[in-house]
Amino acid sequence: MSSDIDVINTINGNSIIVIAGNFNQLDTNFLCTDFDFTQIVEYPTHGQSLIDKVFVNRPDIYVADVFRSIIKTKHCAVLLNPYAVSVTRVCKRH
Repeated sequence: MSSDIDVINTINGNSIIVIAGNFNQLDTNFLCTDFDFTQIVEYPTHGQSLIDKVFVNRPDIYVADVFRSIIKTKHCAVLLNPYAVSVTRVCKRH
């Protein structure tokens, strides 16, 4: 993944990059330390754990909203919105 980010930045240094997914126990610290990405999901997405993450290189233009999923899963749904349109709803289990 590191080489892919380097290639994108080399081709166009103004690219907006979004990396999202279920990162479970993967070490994602390098995205923040080596590439200056910001992880923007602020609420737990699986029980009390935050494992579904969204990393962006432009945190000033995006916000991640967390919702209860409409499908049967232990994961919440994460929706990426333009910063000015946020309607943050926390996923709550009953």
